[in-house]
Order: sequence, then C-alpha cells, then structure tokens
Amino acid sequence: MSKHDRLRRRQARIDSAAVRSRVISTRAGRRRIVLVGCAVLALLWIGQGVIIALAPSDLARNIYVVMLVLVVLIGFAVIGWLVAATRGALDLPEHVLDERQRGERHRALATSHRMTSFLLFAGYLAALLWVLSVEGDMVPVPAALLATMPMTIAATHWSVPTLIAAWRIPDPTPDDENDENDDS
Repeated sequence: MSKHDRLRRRQARIDSAAVRSRVISTRAGRRRIVLVGCAVLALLWIGQGVIIALAPSDLARNIYVVMLVLVVLIGFAVIGWLVAATRGALDLPEHVLDERQRGERHRALATSHRMTSFLLFAGYLAALLWVLSVEGDMVPVPAALLATMPMTIAATHWSVPTLIAAWRIPDPTPDDENDENDDS
C-alpha cells in the first residue's frame, strides 16, 4: 500500500468519524468540546502552580499525578473528536487537503501562533514577578517543574491550533451533508 493510499484511508476514517458523531456535527457541540479542551489545558497549567506552591512533597506529587491522569484521559478523547470535527485539516499533509481545508489550516495556525505568543509572554511576566518577589540572589525552582513544564508547554503548543480550528469552522451546508451521505 502506497503512502498516498494510506493518507486517503486516514482521511476517509476522519471524515466518517465526523459524519457519525452527533456531538461534533453542530457548531454549539464543537464549541462545548473546545471549552472542555481549554479546561483540560488549564488543568495542566494549574498543575504547574501546584508544583510551584507545594513541591517537593508527596502532596504535590499526588495532586499532580491525579491531574495528569485526568488530562490524559479526557484530553486525548477531546483532541480525537476535534480532529474529526476539523476533518483532519491540521493533521493531514497539505497536498491531501482541499482549498477550504487549507484556508482553515492557515487561519487556525496564524491565530494559534498569536495566542501562544501571548501565553509565552504572560508566562515570562509571571516568571519575572516570581523572581522579583524572592528575597536574595537565588530563586528556588522545584526539580519537578523542570520535567513537567516542557510537557505542559508542548501540550499547549500542539493542541491550541486544533482548539482554534474546531471553534472557528462553520456547520456543514445541507448540500455537503447530502453529498457525504450519498458517497457512503
């Protein structure tokens, strides 16, 4: 099986998941899932605050592990639904996409770039305020933060474009839905 055939089969699986799911078939349903995805990301960032406030301690570790398990269980389901909702516009190679999907991809990536730049700047300001609030020359950084912060930044960087694309895509037109049902 060629690479092109595998891509077409993957695109067909994504399209069929989008057609079958009633949750993502409306803009309101997709937006509810996006809000759940934002809450999951917020939980990851709150976990960083827990580590800063409580580490090193067993309590910090236990709270963070519970939060991480929730993030993984809920987050992967949410991202899976949103990839199906966007019909793979951000996950499939560009040559497989049609013009509309390419436009959605470029708009989502541009918006997410601005948003993550804002988040990085906010993180920089928070770190600066943390450093300025500490007495003396040394800032105590919990070792656990060195492991979890890159993971949180990567999860944010990876998921924000999908969240934005799913928030912005319009409902399919009735003609598109009929065409998809005729192809089945």
